[in-house]
Amino acid sequence: MVGVGDRGDLTNAEWERLTPLLPPAGARGGRWSDHRTVINGVLYRARTGVPWRDLPERFGPWLTVYKRHRFTAPYRHSLGRAGGVAHCGHHLRTSAQTLDDEAADAPVAAAIRITGQVSCLPSQPCHCFSRRMVVMSRPPLASIPAGPVAVPGAVVELAAGDTVTPVWRNQLGGLTFRLEDANGGTRYVKWVAAGTPEIDLPGEAERLEWAGRWAAVPRAPAWGSNADGAWLVTAALPGRSAVDPRWTADPATAAAAIGRGLRLLHDTLPVQECPYDWGIERRLRGRDEAARQRLGEPPAVDRLVVCHGDACAPNTLLHDDGTFAGHVDLGSLGVADRWADLAVAAWSTEWNYGPGYDGVVYDAYGVAPDPERIAYYRLLWDLA
Repeated sequence: MVGVGDRGDLTNAEWERLTPLLPPAGARGGRWSDHRTVINGVLYRARTGVPWRDLPERFGPWLTVYKRHRFTAPYRHSLGRAGGVAHCGHHLRTSAQTLDDEAADAPVAAAIRITGQVSCLPSQPCHCFSRRMVVMSRPPLASIPAGPVAVPGAVVELAAGDTVTPVWRNQLGGLTFRLEDANGGTRYVKWVAAGTPEIDLPGEAERLEWAGRWAAVPRAPAWGSNADGAWLVTAALPGRSAVDPRWTADPATAAAAIGRGLRLLHDTLPVQECPYDWGIERRLRGRDEAARQRLGEPPAVDRLVVCHGDACAPNTLLHDDGTFAGHVDLGSLGVADRWADLAVAAWSTEWNYGPGYDGVVYDAYGVAPDPERIAYYRLLWDLA
């Protein structure tokens, strides 16, 4: 029987319970690498937060571990733990302390799929955090709208004959439109339906006006609302989003610009003059005690800065030469530990470019990865 190579690896008891739920390793055609090795690699990465490319060689090729981790359908969860393998809600309990008959439940086979990770079923969402583990889901991706988009009446009125093009849809259904006039002038309109309190467009307008005294952010000349929704008009900035096809084809350059741009923002905006808060308490306001217990005690503050608040790749603009151009979507801008931005900015490179570029963000920013703070602020992002 294979022994345990690291204190965080699967124990023999845990492995015996998981083995019947997995396809044979080394099947004909060589599709599956050794499951135990790969699962241990996934758990090591979730536990430490290291870039995928920096996984120790004992776990085999890092790309194999990454692909197995990402193979499952949406609603996947990466599983970390302190001690033995943690349980994932009512779907699976595999820790040495919680092994029980649930491991034989029908949902488990579907949850495990044919991968080396635990995955919750879309029909049975996971709400199963505990102090003994960290579960981080990949956030639903915002994206360029793929099909026809109904243009809200307020946007039609604001366009006043300009060409209207939908350019972005966020996770909450909010839309961004580009308005182009006959002379080549460009504006953008963000619109969100009524009853979406998570998006505060008047608050974003205030933050843009404040941050614009020091940083490259859009001007916001107009905003308003009606019974259908709210809108915010912003002037165009030079540059292209870091998820423009130009930059998804050159992710290393884009990731470096994300890191450098974030460092510039953090170094430039004056913390003492910022009237906005993005701290942990504010972000957890209205959340129940269970959410706080899931997070546990926060790590000590590394460095207070004025955070972007949504430093994901799409919100960084690059000049055509690959240098940083500016930031957009600053509706959550406020004072917090810099890792609240850094952890998510680097994480977003995986969603938009694939594995291996999170380390580029940290290097360009000028900081070494901090596994404890990365794990905490990514879980906070999911919860808040």
